Amino acid sequence: MKKLIALALCLSLPALAADRGEEAKKRTQAFVDNLMKVKSADDGKELSKADKDANAKVFAELDGFFDWAYLTSEPVATRADKFSKPEREEFDKKFKEVIRLVAYPDSGAFFRKAKWSITTAKDEGGDKATVRIEASRDDLETKVDMKWKLIDGSLLIYDVAFDGDSLVQDYKNQMSRIIDKGGVKDLLAKIDKRKAELEKPAAPAKDKKK
Repeated sequence: MKKLIALALCLSLPALAADRGEEAKKRTQAFVDNLMKVKSADDGKELSKADKDANAKVFAELDGFFDWAYLTSEPVATRADKFSKPEREEFDKKFKEVIRLVAYPDSGAFFRKAKWSITTAKDEGGDKATVRIEASRDDLETKVDMKWKLIDGSLLIYDVAFDGDSLVQDYKNQMSRIIDKGGVKDLLAKIDKRKAELEKPAAPAKDKKK
Protein backbone atom coordinates (compact mmCIF):
# COMPACT_ATOMS: atom_id res chain seq x y z
CA MET A 1 0.00 0.00 0.00
CA LYS A 2 2.78 2.43 0.90
CA LYS A 3 4.48 1.76 -2.45
CA LEU A 4 1.24 2.44 -4.30
CA ILE A 5 0.75 5.75 -2.48
CA ALA A 6 4.36 6.77 -3.18
CA LEU A 7 3.94 5.86 -6.84
CA ALA A 8 0.71 7.84 -7.06
CA LEU A 9 2.40 10.91 -5.56
CA CYS A 10 5.30 10.66 -7.99
CA LEU A 11 2.96 10.36 -10.95
CA SER A 12 1.00 13.41 -9.80
CA LEU A 13 4.01 15.75 -9.63
CA PRO A 14 4.27 16.47 -13.39
CA ALA A 15 0.56 17.16 -13.50
CA LEU A 16 0.85 19.63 -10.64
CA ALA A 17 3.72 21.41 -12.41
CA ALA A 18 1.72 21.62 -15.62
CA ASP A 19 -1.30 22.96 -13.72
CA ARG A 20 0.72 25.95 -12.45
CA GLY A 21 1.47 27.03 -16.02
CA GLU A 22 -2.07 26.36 -17.17
CA GLU A 23 -3.55 28.26 -14.26
CA ALA A 24 -1.26 31.21 -15.04
CA LYS A 25 -2.43 31.06 -18.65
CA LYS A 26 -6.08 31.23 -17.55
CA ARG A 27 -5.29 34.11 -15.19
CA THR A 28 -3.53 35.97 -18.02
CA GLN A 29 -6.54 35.56 -20.30
CA ALA A 30 -8.87 36.81 -17.57
CA PHE A 31 -6.55 39.76 -16.86
CA VAL A 32 -6.45 40.87 -20.50
CA ASP A 33 -10.21 40.39 -20.85
CA ASN A 34 -10.68 42.79 -17.93
CA LEU A 35 -8.14 45.26 -19.32
CA MET A 36 -10.12 45.50 -22.54
CA LYS A 37 -13.19 46.56 -20.56
CA VAL A 38 -11.46 49.74 -19.39
CA LYS A 39 -12.88 52.76 -21.17
CA SER A 40 -10.44 55.42 -22.33
CA ALA A 41 -10.96 58.97 -23.56
CA ASP A 42 -10.90 59.15 -27.35
CA ASP A 43 -10.34 62.25 -29.44
CA GLY A 44 -9.84 64.38 -26.36
CA LYS A 45 -13.34 63.74 -25.01
CA GLU A 46 -13.65 63.38 -21.26
CA LEU A 47 -15.26 60.20 -20.00
CA SER A 48 -18.88 60.42 -18.89
CA LYS A 49 -19.81 59.76 -15.27
CA ALA A 50 -21.24 56.39 -16.31
CA ASP A 51 -17.94 55.45 -17.99
CA LYS A 52 -15.96 56.57 -14.95
CA ASP A 53 -18.18 54.51 -12.66
CA ALA A 54 -17.77 51.49 -14.94
CA ASN A 55 -14.00 51.96 -14.91
CA ALA A 56 -13.95 52.09 -11.12
CA LYS A 57 -15.50 48.62 -11.01
CA VAL A 58 -13.08 47.24 -13.59
CA PHE A 59 -10.12 48.83 -11.79
CA ALA A 60 -11.18 47.05 -8.60
CA GLU A 61 -11.23 43.74 -10.49
CA LEU A 62 -7.81 44.39 -12.03
CA ASP A 63 -6.31 45.31 -8.65
CA GLY A 64 -6.87 41.71 -7.56
CA PHE A 65 -4.41 40.44 -10.17
CA PHE A 66 -1.35 42.22 -8.72
CA ASP A 67 1.15 41.61 -5.93
CA TRP A 68 1.07 45.23 -4.83
CA ALA A 69 3.33 44.70 -1.84
CA TYR A 70 6.15 43.61 -4.17
CA LEU A 71 5.41 46.13 -6.91
CA THR A 72 5.63 49.08 -4.52
CA SER A 73 8.55 47.80 -2.43
CA GLU A 74 10.98 46.29 -4.93
CA PRO A 75 11.53 49.46 -7.02
CA VAL A 76 12.91 51.25 -3.93
CA ALA A 77 14.33 48.21 -2.11
CA THR A 78 17.94 49.40 -2.42
CA ARG A 79 17.01 52.88 -1.13
CA ALA A 80 14.47 51.86 1.52
CA ASP A 81 16.58 53.37 4.31
CA LYS A 82 16.21 56.82 2.74
CA PHE A 83 12.47 56.97 3.52
CA SER A 84 10.87 58.05 6.76
CA LYS A 85 7.82 55.99 7.75
CA PRO A 86 5.32 58.67 6.60
CA GLU A 87 7.21 59.11 3.32
CA ARG A 88 7.14 55.40 2.67
CA GLU A 89 3.41 55.17 3.31
CA GLU A 90 2.85 58.12 0.99
CA PHE A 91 5.03 56.58 -1.70
CA ASP A 92 3.32 53.17 -1.58
CA LYS A 93 -0.13 54.74 -1.89
CA LYS A 94 0.65 57.23 -4.64
CA PHE A 95 2.87 54.94 -6.70
CA LYS A 96 0.13 52.32 -6.78
CA GLU A 97 -2.32 54.97 -7.99
CA VAL A 98 0.05 56.05 -10.76
CA ILE A 99 0.57 52.45 -11.91
CA ARG A 100 -3.20 51.97 -12.09
CA LEU A 101 -3.79 55.22 -13.97
CA VAL A 102 -1.07 54.45 -16.51
CA ALA A 103 -1.38 50.70 -16.97
CA TYR A 104 -5.11 50.07 -17.06
CA PRO A 105 -6.31 52.57 -19.71
CA ASP A 106 -3.18 52.35 -21.90
CA SER A 107 -2.97 48.57 -21.82
CA GLY A 108 -6.69 48.22 -22.40
CA ALA A 109 -6.52 50.45 -25.47
CA PHE A 110 -3.49 48.55 -26.76
CA PHE A 111 -5.06 45.11 -26.50
CA ARG A 112 -8.33 46.27 -28.06
CA LYS A 113 -6.50 47.44 -31.16
CA ALA A 114 -3.64 44.92 -31.37
CA LYS A 115 -3.54 41.39 -32.69
CA TRP A 116 -2.37 39.25 -29.82
CA SER A 117 -2.22 35.70 -28.56
CA ILE A 118 -0.94 33.79 -25.57
CA THR A 119 1.83 31.61 -26.96
CA THR A 120 3.48 29.87 -23.99
CA ALA A 121 2.78 29.22 -20.32
CA LYS A 122 5.83 28.03 -18.41
CA ASP A 123 6.05 26.70 -14.87
CA GLU A 124 9.18 28.28 -13.40
CA GLY A 125 9.29 25.86 -10.49
CA GLY A 126 8.40 26.58 -6.89
CA ASP A 127 5.60 29.12 -6.79
CA LYS A 128 6.22 31.02 -10.06
CA ALA A 129 5.08 30.86 -13.67
CA THR A 130 5.60 32.96 -16.80
CA VAL A 131 3.08 33.48 -19.58
CA ARG A 132 4.11 35.01 -22.90
CA ILE A 133 1.86 37.19 -25.01
CA GLU A 134 2.93 38.03 -28.55
CA ALA A 135 1.25 41.12 -29.94
CA SER A 136 1.45 43.27 -33.05
CA ARG A 137 0.01 46.69 -33.79
CA ASP A 138 0.86 49.19 -36.53
CA ASP A 139 3.74 47.00 -37.77
CA LEU A 140 5.19 46.93 -34.25
CA GLU A 141 5.65 43.50 -32.72
CA THR A 142 6.31 42.93 -29.03
CA LYS A 143 6.65 40.04 -26.62
CA VAL A 144 5.11 40.55 -23.18
CA ASP A 145 6.05 38.14 -20.38
CA MET A 146 3.60 38.13 -17.49
CA LYS A 147 5.37 37.02 -14.30
CA TRP A 148 3.08 35.28 -11.83
CA LYS A 149 3.68 34.18 -8.25
CA LEU A 150 1.50 32.08 -5.96
CA ILE A 151 0.58 34.14 -2.89
CA ASP A 152 -1.98 33.01 -0.33
CA GLY A 153 -3.42 30.52 -2.80
CA SER A 154 -3.75 32.94 -5.76
CA LEU A 155 -1.44 33.62 -8.69
CA LEU A 156 -0.58 37.33 -8.75
CA ILE A 157 1.47 39.44 -11.18
CA TYR A 158 4.76 40.56 -9.63
CA ASP A 159 6.49 41.81 -12.78
CA VAL A 160 6.00 42.27 -16.52
CA ALA A 161 8.79 42.10 -19.09
CA PHE A 162 8.54 43.80 -22.47
CA ASP A 163 10.84 42.20 -25.05
CA GLY A 164 12.94 40.88 -22.17
CA ASP A 165 13.15 44.12 -20.17
CA SER A 166 11.72 43.96 -16.64
CA LEU A 167 9.30 46.76 -15.77
CA VAL A 168 10.14 46.48 -12.07
CA GLN A 169 13.87 46.73 -12.79
CA ASP A 170 13.23 49.76 -14.98
CA TYR A 171 11.32 51.41 -12.13
CA LYS A 172 14.16 50.53 -9.76
CA ASN A 173 16.79 52.09 -12.03
CA GLN A 174 14.80 55.30 -12.48
CA MET A 175 13.90 55.74 -8.82
CA SER A 176 17.40 55.01 -7.58
CA ARG A 177 18.75 57.77 -9.84
CA ILE A 178 16.10 60.24 -8.69
CA ILE A 179 16.67 59.53 -4.98
CA ASP A 180 20.45 59.67 -5.35
CA LYS A 181 20.23 63.05 -7.06
CA GLY A 182 17.35 64.82 -5.31
CA GLY A 183 16.29 62.63 -2.41
CA VAL A 184 12.97 61.06 -1.50
CA LYS A 185 11.16 64.42 -1.55
CA ASP A 186 12.10 64.86 -5.21
CA LEU A 187 10.78 61.37 -6.03
CA LEU A 188 7.49 62.09 -4.28
CA ALA A 189 7.20 65.43 -6.09
CA LYS A 190 7.68 63.73 -9.46
CA ILE A 191 5.07 61.11 -8.59
CA ASP A 192 2.64 63.87 -7.53
CA LYS A 193 3.22 65.68 -10.82
CA ARG A 194 2.69 62.54 -12.88
CA LYS A 195 -0.47 61.66 -10.94
CA ALA A 196 -1.88 65.15 -11.50
CA GLU A 197 -1.19 64.87 -15.24
CA LEU A 198 -2.98 61.52 -15.43
CA GLU A 199 -5.99 62.76 -13.48
CA LYS A 200 -6.37 65.97 -15.50
CA PRO A 201 -9.26 65.88 -17.99
CA ALA A 202 -8.14 65.28 -21.56
CA ALA A 203 -7.65 68.39 -23.65
CA PRO A 204 -10.25 68.89 -26.40
CA ALA A 205 -9.12 67.65 -29.79
CA LYS A 206 -8.14 70.36 -32.26
CA ASP A 207 -10.41 70.91 -35.21
CA LYS A 208 -8.52 69.44 -38.15
CA LYS A 209 -10.46 71.65 -40.60
CA LYS A 210 -8.86 74.82 -39.26
